[in-house]
Parts: sequence; C-alpha cells; structure tokens
Amino acid sequence: MFRRAACIAVAAFTMISCNAAESETPAISLDTDDSKILYTIGLAMSRQVQQFEFSEHELAVIQKGLADGTLKRDAAVDLQTWGPKIDSFLQARLAATGERQMAEGKAFLEKTKGEPGAEVLDSGMIVLAQQQGVGPHPGPTATVKLNYRGTFPSGDEFDSSAPDSPVSFALNGVVPCFSQGIQKMKVGGKARLVCPPELAYGPRGNPPRVPPNATLVFEVELLEITEPEAEAQPQQ
Repeated sequence: MFRRAACIAVAAFTMISCNAAESETPAISLDTDDSKILYTIGLAMSRQVQQFEFSEHELAVIQKGLADGTLKRDAAVDLQTWGPKIDSFLQARLAATGERQMAEGKAFLEKTKGEPGAEVLDSGMIVLAQQQGVGPHPGPTATVKLNYRGTFPSGDEFDSSAPDSPVSFALNGVVPCFSQGIQKMKVGGKARLVCPPELAYGPRGNPPRVPPNATLVFEVELLEITEPEAEAQPQQ
C-alpha cells in the first residue's frame, strides 16, 4: 500500500510542473543546471504514474494532499481510514485501462491484417517485412544483435535501443511475440512486428511503461546472429 501511495504522491509532482505553465503560477525558467535536474526528476517521476491515466482534476487533488502533508497542514481526511483503500482504487483504475487497451488493440490488429504484405502467424501476431535479409533465420535460442523501437499503436514510444548502439539478447529470454517475429527474419532484414497482448506483457503489463493488455509494435533491424550458430535454421 505504501508503494502505491508513493506513486500517487509522485503524480503530484507532475501536476506541479503542469500548473507551472498555467496562469496561476509563474513560468519556470530552466536556466540553471539545478533547475534542469529538478525538471528531469519531474519527468522521471511522471513515467511512474502514466499507466493510471489521471485526469488534470485528479492530479490537482493529489497535489493538494501532497502539499498539505509536506507543509504539515491539517489533513482533510484521515490517513488511517482512507489509506487502506488506495490499492483497490488503483487496481480498479488499471483494470479499466486494461479493458480499453484490449478493445483498441483488437481494432488495430484487425486493421493491420489488411495492410499489403502482412503475414499473420498462427499465434496471432503480425509480421510486416520491410526489407529482406540474407542467410539463415535465427533459431529459438539464438543470440542476436539488432536495433529496435517499441511503440504503442498510437505511435508513442515505450522502449528502444540507443542510437548507434545495437543490443544483443537470447531469443528465449524475451516476450514471445518478439522472439517469434525475429525468427522470421534474416540478417540485414527489417520488419514491423505487431504483438497482441497475450504474446507481449498480457493483463499485468510491464509497469510503469506498458499498461495492462497493451498491443505492442516493434520495428526491428536484425544485424547479426551471434550465438549459438547451431541454432540458426533455414525456414521455408
């Protein structure tokens, strides 16, 4: 419960930064290193609570609780009474987010199936080859080196390899969709992998970046099959 409460408190910091742009609060100038660091702290904190999709009004209420507690003002509610209710409230919020993500994801998957060149695998994921590679396909336990970018159907990014810094990992250590999709590629190839939630992070999501039941899209460039070479098997 305490960790959940801390997440809510973090959201208040986000609201403070949002209010800074409003008329009631003077504009914040990021003209010193300290101010830039503080602003970066706010950005990092905001990512911890994005999955709860708080409204501006809700963040304002959270901000009031944070300010009253931090400045030792009289509390408007009893923490011992209402504190235990935090977790169930947040779980309900996540459940609602998951239902919306599931509906939006299904619509996106159906739309993507109609794109030229879309290959729908038996598992339900979709592979859209953008550039053909050469040589064998990696096997299910191969280690590969690649560039990638992970987004939601909206196009918002949740993860990526750093520019000019490819990553390496074993295909049996990633989400099923990512592994299955890369096994359909060859070195030098590029593809777009569309992952239904059951082949990604499912109903739990991957907090704080991936909400429950999220459909994911990976843009992948396979650079190398490193080890074990024996696992690289040609596919028809």
